[in-house]
Order: sequence, then structure tokens, then C-alpha cells
Amino acid sequence: MKPRQRSNEPAARDLDATGESGMSESTASLIKMINQISANNRHHGDDAQAAEQVATHLKKFWARSMKRQIIAYADTDGSELSPVSRLAVERLKAWYQPSEKTA
Repeated sequence: MKPRQRSNEPAARDLDATGESGMSESTASLIKMINQISANNRHHGDDAQAAEQVATHLKKFWARSMKRQIIAYADTDGSELSPVSRLAVERLKAWYQPSEKTA
């Protein structure tokens, strides 16, 4: 059986009006990963509990650059994130924002 060749062409939904890809391949990979992690954590109960588990996983195991990239994506678009993934990124973002308490 012949292995399938992977096309380097972006999917039509990833093209903007100029024909340029609106999303980097690494961002697309992160979106796929976080959505898979979210799907695997749905058994924790409601979306908030699952999102907490996903955010904890990202905090522990994703590189700082990966966390920054997924937060930036959620801030600018986020349309490809599942509801649990979106909540997880919001939680992750809250952990990394500087405290507003200054005395």
C-alpha cells in the first residue's frame, strides 16, 4: 500500500482574500493538539472542570512559546478552538497575566 502524500497547500478555509494562509502550520498543529486534549478530558465532568485539567496540562507540558502562540491565536481569532479549549486558554492566560494587585 502506497503512503499518502501530504499536500503543502493550505486548506481553503485557511486562505484569506489574497490567497495567503491566515494561519501558520504550527498554530494549526497547536489547535489540533489542544482540541484533542480537550476531547480526552471531557470525562472530568462539566466544561469548566475539563478546561481546568487541560489548562493544567498545558501549563506543565507545553513550551512557553507554544502557550504564547495559542493565547495569541485565541485573542485574535479562536474560531477553531472547541468550547473546552477556549476556556482552557482563558484559564492559562489568567495564570500568566501579571497581578493587578500593587501595594
